[in-house]
Amino acid sequence: MSQSSPVVSAARNNRALDEAIHAIPLALFRPAPAVYWVDMLASAGLGWTSLVFAVVADRWSRAALLLIAVAALYRAVLFIHEITHRAGRDLTAFAFVWNALVGVPLLVPSFLYEGVHTDHHRQSCYGTEADPEYLPFGRRSPALIIGLTLASLLAPLALVVRFGVLVPLCWALPAVRRLTAERWSALVINPRYLRRAPIGRAGRAEEAAACVVLWLSVGLWWSGRIPASALLVLGRCQRCRVGEQRDPHTYGAPLRPRLG
Repeated sequence: MSQSSPVVSAARNNRALDEAIHAIPLALFRPAPAVYWVDMLASAGLGWTSLVFAVVADRWSRAALLLIAVAALYRAVLFIHEITHRAGRDLTAFAFVWNALVGVPLLVPSFLYEGVHTDHHRQSCYGTEADPEYLPFGRRSPALIIGLTLASLLAPLALVVRFGVLVPLCWALPAVRRLTAERWSALVINPRYLRRAPIGRAGRAEEAAACVVLWLSVGLWWSGRIPASALLVLGRCQRCRVGEQRDPHTYGAPLRPRLG
């Protein structure tokens, strides 16, 4: 094989990149506790407070408060990425508090991303069917992009089915539990991805809590204690988290060549 072949050049570039990353001091990768806690608590607090006031506000004030709630809760939801990488290990109780204030109420508990997103960063998985967050859009029809974008609008409904219907079935039927763990327990855009990471005790607790919160919310809506607009805001935040994985750089990126 020629020393100037594309494969050799790509291997050299990857090795140089790995060496540059390893040269970065580890301290720069550690989360700053004060920044994480203040940002997350402020975002969640602003989001839920705006939502509560929107319930009792008039039409125009309600619209403004609902927009604030969407923006603030969306920012709070994004901490699921940090929990997956380091915050869940380096910040004591951060994942628990985030799930209690954000993940479980919005039906996006952290177990849906933990053990899943990291596959996207593995060189052995990236750009393959084992990559949860990558599809070769550059080689596919534009119709696929449009179809996936439209499908993301159904994300809130999918989460309702996942935690409102499948969770009780999982408790009763082991076969459904296995299928749900593989196919319906990961925030992904790759429909062929199968979850390999086991769902631990914390994940099962988050799953049960999300089921309870969901049916409690349905009951409050049915009794007229919370308006449908409040539930739509929560659905919007869910859709934003799923839709964020379908951003322009993901759509436009072709499948990178694999080495070996």
